[in-house]
Amino acid sequence: MRIIPISIAATLAILACACASSGPPVSNAEMAQADGDIRAAENATATQHARDLLDRARGDLAAAQRDWQDRRWDAARRRIAEARAAAAAAETKARAVAIQ
Repeated sequence: MRIIPISIAATLAILACACASSGPPVSNAEMAQADGDIRAAENATATQHARDLLDRARGDLAAAQRDWQDRRWDAARRRIAEARAAAAAAETKARAVAIQ
C-alpha cells in the first residue's frame, strides 16, 4: 500500500476547492437581496397574479443556496441574478394587474 505524503494530499485538496469556483465567495447579503426581492413580489400580490414567475424566483434562490453550500460561487451568483430577475418580473406583473 502506498501512502500519499501530507503535502501532496493538502495540495490536491486545495486544488479541488479552487476548481469549485473561480470567483469570490457569495455573501449573505447577496442571498438576502434575492430573498428580499421575492418578499417584495409577494407583498405586491404576485402569489395571486404571477405565481409562475414567483415560483421560478423561489426555485432559483433554492438552487443558489445549494450552489452556495457546495461552494460553487459563480453558479450561485448566476442563480441569484436569475432569482432577482424573476422576482422583479413577478412584482411588475402583479402591480400591472393591480393597476388594471
